[in-house]
Parts: sequence; C-alpha cells; structure tokens
Amino acid sequence: TKLPVGSRRRCVPTYASKGQKLVEWLVKERELEPKPCGVDVTDEAGPKGRGLVANRNFAPGETLASMPVHVGIGTPVETKSGRPWNLEMASQMLDERNAGSSTAKGREPWWEILPKDNASPVLFEFTEQEVNELQDKDTMREARLMREMFETEAEETISDSNGLSWGFEELSWASSMMQSRSFVTDGEHWTFPLIDLCNHDFEPNAQVKSIRSPDTCQGLDALEEIAAAEGIDPGPDRFALIAGEDGIRAGEEILISYGNWPNDVFLLFFGFVPPHNPHDAVVLFNSAEELVEWVVEKRCNGQNNAQYVKQTAQALEDTLGDDLDRIVVLQDGIDARVPAAVEEMSKLMNDEINALALVFKRCEWLLQTYTTSLEEDEDLLHTVDLSSNKQLAVRYRLNKKRLLQSAIRNLSGVI
Repeated sequence: TKLPVGSRRRCVPTYASKGQKLVEWLVKERELEPKPCGVDVTDEAGPKGRGLVANRNFAPGETLASMPVHVGIGTPVETKSGRPWNLEMASQMLDERNAGSSTAKGREPWWEILPKDNASPVLFEFTEQEVNELQDKDTMREARLMREMFETEAEETISDSNGLSWGFEELSWASSMMQSRSFVTDGEHWTFPLIDLCNHDFEPNAQVKSIRSPDTCQGLDALEEIAAAEGIDPGPDRFALIAGEDGIRAGEEILISYGNWPNDVFLLFFGFVPPHNPHDAVVLFNSAEELVEWVVEKRCNGQNNAQYVKQTAQALEDTLGDDLDRIVVLQDGIDARVPAAVEEMSKLMNDEINALALVFKRCEWLLQTYTTSLEEDEDLLHTVDLSSNKQLAVRYRLNKKRLLQSAIRNLSGVI
C-alpha cells in the first residue's frame, strides 16, 4: 500500500461531542459507509480550524465515507423557482429546521455542528468601511454588486416564505452555509453532512465523488481531479469521499480542493484567503473598452475621445471575439490574450505598442491605487487588536500587492 511519507501534518484530534454525535447519527440512521467509520471530526485540524481526520490508514482510492444522496440538500443550478441556487437551498434548510418536521429533527446533529458565523463575511457581514478595506476596486465593485443582488433576492424569498419563522439574518447565514459548503454535479448543487467539513488545499489528499456521475467536484473544481470510487457498492445514488493517489495515514487531516481559483473567489464565496495561492491574479482590464481607453489616454496625455475609444474597442472585439473581459496578470506571467489584443490595437491605431511595457505601466498604476503600502499591510497583520474582518481584508489586498510587485520586478528586466 502506497502511503504518504512525511508530506502532511498529523493531527492530534480533540473530538468535539457534536462531531461524535454527527458521525454516530450518520452511521446509525443515514447508511454511512464504510463501517466502522474511518474519519473523525476535530476542532484542531491545524490552522484551517475544524475539519476531518482519518482514524486509520487508507489505501489510494479507498472510500473514506459514503452516504446516499437523500441525506444531503440539493437543487438544480437552474432552480424551478428562479431564485439563486444558494437561496433555494437555504430556504429548504430553514423550512425543514423551523417547521419541526421529522426530516428536520432527524438532521439535528448536522444543524448543530454548522458554524454560527456567516461563512462569507464580505457578502453578508462586512460594513461599507470594511469593504473599502479590500482596496481592490474591482473586487469592491463585485462585492457590492453581489450584496445588492442578494438583498433583493432575499427580500423576495422572505416575502414568499408563507410566514415561516425566519428572516433576513437567518437567511443570510443559511445562504452562506450553502454557498460555501456545496458541491456541483451534473447540473445540481449539493451539500452533505460530514463531507462538508473538509478543508481546502491546492494539493489535496482526498476527492469527492458522485457515484451516479463522474464529473463532480467542490466549487466547480477541475474535472480531471475526480477520483475513481472504489470499495463501495454503487447501489442507489451516493456521494463519497475518496482517498487520493498517495493514500492517507491515520491522524492526517483529510483535505480536498475547492478549485484552482484566484483569491477573489475564495474571499467572496468561501470566506477565506489561502495563504499561498499559485492561481491568484490581478485584473488589469475589465473589458476591451477599458484597455483601449488606457492606451489612448497614455498616448494623448490624458485626453480621451469616448467615441473613438468605443469604436476601436468594438473593432478589437470584432477581430478577436468578445472574450476580452477580465484581462489579468498572473503569478507566472501575463494573460495570454494580451499579445494578440495589443498587436491588433497597434494596427487599428497605426501605432507600435509594446505589450510588456503596457502591462508594466498598468501594474505600476494599479499598485498606486491602493491606499496603503505592502509594508504597512505587513505591519498591520501584527496588530493585536485587528478584527477578523479587517484581517481578512488586509490579507487579501496584501497578496494582490505582492503579485503586482512581482510582475513589475519581472517585467522590468525584459522591457
């Protein structure tokens, strides 16, 4: 049996009674397999907080936990009600819990172990001042837009709830739980007890598998990361947690990948910022028009002809297609769309434009738009009385500044 050698942290679990109760409930009443259960809930799974640990060695591809689909909560991506999927799942959860149905009472061990705080504080808890602390204008705009949309949809959901005893605050909490703990499979969102306690890592040692469909993953993760489900009887539709190609040792935390996303997605949807994210990016230009406007202003000493910008941007999209939104600079280079866009702009403007120099200047300008320096942010993180929300915002913007500084340093040697 191939087992990992010294590459993972080993956990000394302090098992919470709620975690034990959850596992016992799933084994006794919800057809959890295998038996005895090979995973435990711990409140000390390392810096990631509460999570799952293996209580025995697992071979590569072995099933850590599996349960029938009916144990979870799910909805199609395109909901019948037309509501956003997270609100639909949140309403289902609150309806069950507050109506006192037998189904709701049966799920009590699951409800009890869910965090009491919102899982996506930027969308549901941040004050306007805390949103401003992000300092990244693109992300601030996105966060405000998402909050506005949620508030509108939430009010409509509440008005259609037939007088059930939950309001905006409960719906916000439940939506954040569903949004941050769901899996996507075959056009449906699902969340499952126990499996939803898995923390994220870009080098996971486990994977989530839908027995009825091979293309399922946490947070729309890459399809090639899905493992084959071995060691369980397919039977009815099931969801399973599967050990990765190196297996898992007893005492090791069970980690899955939420996806190879930039920090924007982790911040807004999952409520945290990975400390070292190789997939992070900074948006240089949100659209072809913004790209053209930047080039025109730099070549005309700040002067701008709005009609010329629109016409040139349209011509650019006519040639290259309309997929010029969110042009980014990456950890390991620049957006692959930049060279072609700049080459076409050079033709349209009858002017030679250096793509690398353009990105260099844009990175310099973006870095100057932040209201604090990288060094000031690093000092802030050592402040004792820094609130959790502000700490989250500082960590987010600090990573963006580091990426921009790295891009500027790398480009300065080649332009």
